[in-house]
Amino acid sequence: MTIKSFYSQDTLSNTAIDSMVIGRDDKRNFIRMSIESEVSFNRPGSNEMLAGKTVDLSATGIRFITQSPVNIGELLEIEVKPGVDLTPPLISTMAVVRVTQSEDGKDYDVAGVMQDKS
Repeated sequence: MTIKSFYSQDTLSNTAIDSMVIGRDDKRNFIRMSIESEVSFNRPGSNEMLAGKTVDLSATGIRFITQSPVNIGELLEIEVKPGVDLTPPLISTMAVVRVTQSEDGKDYDVAGVMQDKS
């Protein structure tokens, strides 16, 4: 029996097997990796640097915790600092798509989508 026999002939996919192979059960196109790293960010045109800690990262998105309020729809220029000097920082512009304030009001959980550099 070949691997192909496990897959649907119509779509050449099998959600149950794909979920086991990839190790996830969500509908995202890219796996989110839990990663804790420093992130600095600012609003385009501003020199005020703000700070946070990443929660997770994917090929197209990022989620981080910060004490600085941000708004849905804002563009932020971000720099994620890796844990080792061999790896260069990730520098990108993100569009904020979700902000949740913690119950104590001190932190903001910010999720965003990386913008294409076209």
